[in-house]
Amino acid sequence: MRLNERLSRVPALHGLVLTTAANCAQIYDDHPTFFPEYTDHATRHVESVLMTADALISDTAYSVKSGVTPVELLSPQDAAALAVSVFLHDIGMHLTFDGFMTLVEQRSEDCRDNSELFFTSRCDIQDIGRVER
Repeated sequence: MRLNERLSRVPALHGLVLTTAANCAQIYDDHPTFFPEYTDHATRHVESVLMTADALISDTAYSVKSGVTPVELLSPQDAAALAVSVFLHDIGMHLTFDGFMTLVEQRSEDCRDNSELFFTSRCDIQDIGRVER
């Protein structure tokens, strides 16, 4: 894959991408609790999206001749950003039930902590609406 070749030019970025891929693979290999009717979002899906992204990048982006010196429009940093984006684009699909409950409970606590502010703001907005009419 051409993206891999571009990434290999900067070992630190290549390592970052490989580490991200390995960490995401552990998550992607568990079937999602939510959204079972959606496209399979396991490692195979992510690999397919990455290969499609690589195929969509024109040869020109990899090397353009500008005078005597070739110019690379797609930098190793660009390749890393694209690869990590692909790995993370569906990570939310793998929310566990416990993770969901944690989010809901935290949101409930936030609402309780700010309920006076919330209701005061809501009343103020309603009062403004009545005055303007």
